[in-house]
Amino acid sequence: MKFWILMLSAAVSLSACTPVIETRVNTIGGAAGMAPGGYMLAQSEQGVSPELAMTQQLVGEKLAERRFIAAQTGPLHLEVTASARPAILALATTNAGGVVILSPANKKRGSAKCRPQEYRVGITLTRIADGQKQYSGMASETHCKRTFAQVMPALVDAALGDLRLPVGVAGRSGAYILKRKLSK
Repeated sequence: MKFWILMLSAAVSLSACTPVIETRVNTIGGAAGMAPGGYMLAQSEQGVSPELAMTQQLVGEKLAERRFIAAQTGPLHLEVTASARPAILALATTNAGGVVILSPANKKRGSAKCRPQEYRVGITLTRIADGQKQYSGMASETHCKRTFAQVMPALVDAALGDLRLPVGVAGRSGAYILKRKLSK
């Protein structure tokens, strides 16, 4: 009897979302000394979804904390992307070398109660004068029961985590994984 209880307990714990969340982060540039300033937000001619509008607002708030100001004109162009997809689907593209996997499929299929979703945010600041990318941050997480709105604040924090301000403060530019405990 104990054997079956242990087996059932193990199966339930494996199918549930883990309380430790891994945030996959990739950043380029801006790790030290990027001067704050005005930025213009990239606007879509077709409007934006409520999810993207919420994400843009979160990014604007985090940039304001770092003394970046939204303006009608400015030296920087801000682009924000946000997405959600079933985690069992992979994202891929092709180039001259063949297929490039952008995000692999989650091998765990989940249970009837747990259909994992991958949430992703991308933030890019480009200098308008010459088109040079000043900062790029991407963060993604996989969740079973969390919604887009619940996940996005942590993803925005992670994607902007290496946008440091005083000169000499080094960030962790590049690809890495952050781990945090999931709060209830």
